[in-house]
Amino acid sequence: MHSLDDLPHIVAYSEHVGEALFAVDREWRVRAANRLALHFAHLTAERALGRLYWDIVPPRGPITQTLRDAMANGTPIKFEFESEFRPESILCGVAIPLRDGLIVSFRDVTQERNLARSNEERLRTIANNIPNGMVYQMARAADGSVRFTYVSQAIERLHGLNAEAVLANPELLDSQVLDEYRPQLDALRLSADRMTEVSTEIPMRVPSGEVRWFQRASACRRLPDGTTIWDGVEIDITDHRRAEAALRDSETRLKLALEAARMAVFEWNSATQDITPSPQLNRLLGFPPDYELTEKEARSLHLPSEDDRLSEIARAALQNGERQFELEYQALGPGGQPRWFALRAQFENPSDGMPERVIGVLLDITTRRRAEEALREREAGLWNALEAASLATFEVDKRTRAVRSSPRLAEIYNYPPDRPLTLEDLRARCHPEDRSLIAEQIARAGDSGQQRFELEFRLLLLDGTVRWVNGRGEWIRDEDGIVIGSRGVVLDISQRKHAEERQTLLIHELNHRVKNTLMTVQSLVSQTLRNAKGPGSAREDIEARLLALSRAHDVLTRESWEGADLADIVAQAIGPYRERNRSRFSISGPPIRLKPQAALALAMALQELATNAVKYGALSNEAGAVSVSWSVGGRPEEPRLLLDWTESGGPPVIPPARRGFGSRLIERSLAQQLDANVSMRFPTSGLTCTIDAPL
Repeated sequence: MHSLDDLPHIVAYSEHVGEALFAVDREWRVRAANRLALHFAHLTAERALGRLYWDIVPPRGPITQTLRDAMANGTPIKFEFESEFRPESILCGVAIPLRDGLIVSFRDVTQERNLARSNEERLRTIANNIPNGMVYQMARAADGSVRFTYVSQAIERLHGLNAEAVLANPELLDSQVLDEYRPQLDALRLSADRMTEVSTEIPMRVPSGEVRWFQRASACRRLPDGTTIWDGVEIDITDHRRAEAALRDSETRLKLALEAARMAVFEWNSATQDITPSPQLNRLLGFPPDYELTEKEARSLHLPSEDDRLSEIARAALQNGERQFELEYQALGPGGQPRWFALRAQFENPSDGMPERVIGVLLDITTRRRAEEALREREAGLWNALEAASLATFEVDKRTRAVRSSPRLAEIYNYPPDRPLTLEDLRARCHPEDRSLIAEQIARAGDSGQQRFELEFRLLLLDGTVRWVNGRGEWIRDEDGIVIGSRGVVLDISQRKHAEERQTLLIHELNHRVKNTLMTVQSLVSQTLRNAKGPGSAREDIEARLLALSRAHDVLTRESWEGADLADIVAQAIGPYRERNRSRFSISGPPIRLKPQAALALAMALQELATNAVKYGALSNEAGAVSVSWSVGGRPEEPRLLLDWTESGGPPVIPPARRGFGSRLIERSLAQQLDANVSMRFPTSGLTCTIDAPL
């Protein structure tokens, strides 16, 4: 154990590591104080040395007893308290007994605690906005009682349950588990006390009545009072199970091993190559407290390459004229297990490039390093999940107009991914017609005191493209409840919006087409019955015309009603007659694309011409033939379709005494629907029909 005679080295090092230090004797009189401690107590060395410690640092309840216990028991004790000299500051320190006194060393950890709280708030915000997962924390007391201590807001989206209600009644969540899976869940609970990690997949019936699958994974840590804390996540994996995907969401298993920080002081003599360890250093490295540790034994514990790295860092510090150096490295600890250590050392009286001795401290930082690594893994997993969902994160401070965001947000707003965004950048992309919507949302939040928000709005990009986005998150308020910022996630929903618009358009188009089709059918039936010679003839004519209309619909349906090729329309119209008289048809013409209305009208006209040819014209005997040809005429800026139907070889044609429905359908329908000129001639050699219509 060190004594007050060792104070010069300890005081010097305490200033190096940024800790305030008081050293007192058994009568609690101050024997030494470093510059930071004097600054803390607002005293000079002359006014502090020799005074009672309690006159300089007034006694404060438990802290006073902690220091007295450390002096009496000879055991180092960590402590934490709020300073009277620095209101609202949190100080963390350690009392280290000496043979003839006590060292009180502490530092201000307020900023670290505030940063930790800020990071926790950010993680909770992200957790609350994960689309398909929620985060929870459950506490199981020593008496067996269970309660939730935290449930993310995502439980409302996943289970339709209010987070506050679940916190008050933990059984609400498990009440959704299917009855046949309850024994499995109960067995898992019984064995949970013997486990540190639990992962299971369970089906639940959500309030909508749908059965959905969830993966529940958690890790436990046990508190000194016997309470077991389970930190976990619950993820909706329904889509994965339904798709029978081989991959399963694997949750990061986090093991938080908390143990008190241990400080070990050592001294190395360059002349003798001897190392003088403190008892704590021996314990830290797995040796008995009074063991005479050698430099060779200490170096043998370093992992491969770490010893060379340590020497290089120390040599570089000497060459640069620096008196201190520090590094973090791995070495074998008790039980031969690799552990992380932080080494901070100071050269004493360096001459000719070599110090006379090195005084340093070794800290076991394994817990911190493992926690940092676990946190990085959690953050990496969370960011991967956000990237997979194409979600962008943001945090906006209205007071400074600063924006913290992921690169995905810049991509959504059509900025370079590495560009630091500003509030003006975001507002510049908002569609002018939607800016008032966002302003109203902020104003409403301020008036109503609401915490969360969700809104959909448009972005107007530089090339004129409109992009729809969904923003979801929470408002950040100051102590007076005034909105000072926001944070959350943004998702590009342009494809969904375009699909909704297209669906609405298709519904309107379908209604219009059905109405027109029904009117066409009504007209066909009415006109056919009016001109029919009898019921049998009327039925045949109606069936033939409806079949022609159906075949034209088939062609347009294959093309999603965006148009049809003229060759397909002709083939469908004459198909029933061409199967029996293939050699008697001649069809020719270039590729021409028709609009849906033109395709229907032309199909009906060709049907009437083919029916007439079978009954009275070229197809009524064994020698007649039909020629269908078309071309494109007119001016380039106003092209026109020129189609000719020519019959030959049939019975001699006698011009009809009156126009039937078929003729009127051809002439009037094409004229009305296509603005076409139709010419029907009846020479003795065979009927000819010429159609001249704009394309």
